[in-house]
Amino acid sequence: MALTDEDKVWLTAQLATALGSERENTAAMFAHEREYIDTKFAAEREYIDSRFAQEREHTDAMFAQEREYTAAMFAREREHTDAMFAQERESVAKLLAEVMRREREITNAALEHLETRLLTAFHQWASPMEMRARSHAAALRALDVELESVSERVKKLEDPK
Repeated sequence: MALTDEDKVWLTAQLATALGSERENTAAMFAHEREYIDTKFAAEREYIDSRFAQEREHTDAMFAQEREYTAAMFAREREHTDAMFAQERESVAKLLAEVMRREREITNAALEHLETRLLTAFHQWASPMEMRARSHAAALRALDVELESVSERVKKLEDPK
């Protein structure tokens, strides 16, 4: 049997009404489900947010303790390092003073040795020179005496009185 145009219009209207009411029912059901899910997720989100806040506070507290502990350890290590550095500085200063003292002693000894060698060389040189000078002085005195006697003789000859 074939459908007439009126039947087709009527059937279309019936289907549209049925689909419209079904659509409304589905939309109402989805709205109800959405409300239920939103409520459930809101509660879950609040729980998760509160747990996250608690964990964050706990983590911040732990990090604060770790920061304080690390700062205290760093301060102790710095004091220890400063103390060791001060000891090393004193040790180096003492060592440097000792090295300088030894260098002064070595320099003084070398200078004394050099002075002794110079004086010895001078005396070795001066001793023959002094002997020559004495012998020349003695020869000059002898010449002076001779010259004096010659001069007296010449005066006697020139002055016949």
